[in-house]
Amino acid sequence: PIVQTAQSRITERITWRTVAYVLENTVFLLIGLQLDWILEAATRSSVGLGRIALTCGVTLVVVIVTRLVWVFPASFLLTRFGRGRSEPMPWTHTFLLGWAGMRGVVTLAAAFIIPVDTPHRDVLLLIAFTVVAGTLFIQGFSLPWLTRRLDVRPPDPAAAALARATLLQQASHAGFKRLGELEYDDPQGVC
Repeated sequence: PIVQTAQSRITERITWRTVAYVLENTVFLLIGLQLDWILEAATRSSVGLGRIALTCGVTLVVVIVTRLVWVFPASFLLTRFGRGRSEPMPWTHTFLLGWAGMRGVVTLAAAFIIPVDTPHRDVLLLIAFTVVAGTLFIQGFSLPWLTRRLDVRPPDPAAAALARATLLQQASHAGFKRLGELEYDDPQGVC
């Protein structure tokens, strides 16, 4: 707050979000353009197309199931032992949280740093691409249907606004209380 004004912090935050958005989409574009040679190299691989397809499918299923299995105990531990202990979420909310965990550009970028001389590198890149595309398309397109099927309702906007107003009121009361405890000159009569 001393170096930057509130307006410049807001501008900086919006600028960095825009830069991250452009960079992430550029990486997806560049990787998507390389999909053609990845598929061509994978088809020429000695592994075999059936085995590659099976490996891609099994890896995608393992990634999705692993996230779902991991989210339930993590959610329980966070609500039970976390700093802001709260009531546990219903299992439907936790399941949706796990289902919404899609992979993105980091997975693909990590796969592309595999050294070029690694055996079956093209197959590994295809597996990473399958995981990213599979989670984005399968989980992304099925998320609205699954939300309706599990009957998960969005938060009540009125309740959220009331909670925010209550929090802001508590913060202002705490701030005024702290200002009252401080000893300082107040020639302008701010407090």
